[in-house]
Amino acid sequence: MEQLLAGFKDKSLPMTPEDIARYRIAHTNSAIPLKELAEQYKTNLEEIVRNGRGAPKARAWLDQEFQAVETAGRHATGSASVTSGAPPGADTKVEASAAAAAPGAVTVRGLDTTLLDQDGRAVHLKRDVIGRKIVVVDFVYTSCTTVCPLASAMFADLQTQLGDRLGSEVELVTITVDPLRDTPARLKSYAAKFQAKPGWTWLTGSPVAVNELLKGMGAYAADFTQHPLMTLVGDGTSGQWTRFSGLPEPKRLAEHLRRIDQQRSARSGG
Repeated sequence: MEQLLAGFKDKSLPMTPEDIARYRIAHTNSAIPLKELAEQYKTNLEEIVRNGRGAPKARAWLDQEFQAVETAGRHATGSASVTSGAPPGADTKVEASAAAAAPGAVTVRGLDTTLLDQDGRAVHLKRDVIGRKIVVVDFVYTSCTTVCPLASAMFADLQTQLGDRLGSEVELVTITVDPLRDTPARLKSYAAKFQAKPGWTWLTGSPVAVNELLKGMGAYAADFTQHPLMTLVGDGTSGQWTRFSGLPEPKRLAEHLRRIDQQRSARSGG
């Protein structure tokens, strides 16, 4: 939330209260008119910007709304496993159900590929980016003005929570779903809006390479604007991956990272 607030304050994020409200209404049963809901977002965001931690009611309201947005995203995309036997381009989405609320173990493929990072450097995903680290992966496109900036703002909050672990133990990875338009320079400009630091890698590449990877991760859509809303968390040492559908809150991802730390410690006998 903090990154979203900062972006709202200095108008650096490519989204507005109306954008958030539109997404909220489109994916929930909310009967609140768009204009009214957008005004509520604007009022509460302004209250927090003015009073910071002294605006508990506004923060509580936004936390509740973001929970609704997260749930909406999960139910919009459903929950599914990506199996190594699935053919390229297979539809990995399933009907939304109660199970969509819980993260699920998945198998990803296509990690043995070379892409371009936001500085235009060729990087091998499995060897150079993942290595033995824990990786948290999301998917965006830079021309998106609705949910992608919100997802990136949440990643920016997670970046802050990670502190010194960022880049050394945990890598944040954002992969474009629009490789045709999202050049390294465009990704770098977009990343700057969220104060992305070293340890948060943004990836693009040839459409063929990127789309094959998206298929292997269960994130491909023929119309990239309809890509699944999801976050993947992978353990570079065990090869285990977990999928969070929707917009998982940073604290929820941080809790999962702690569980991976405990599993690693148990495996090593620590």
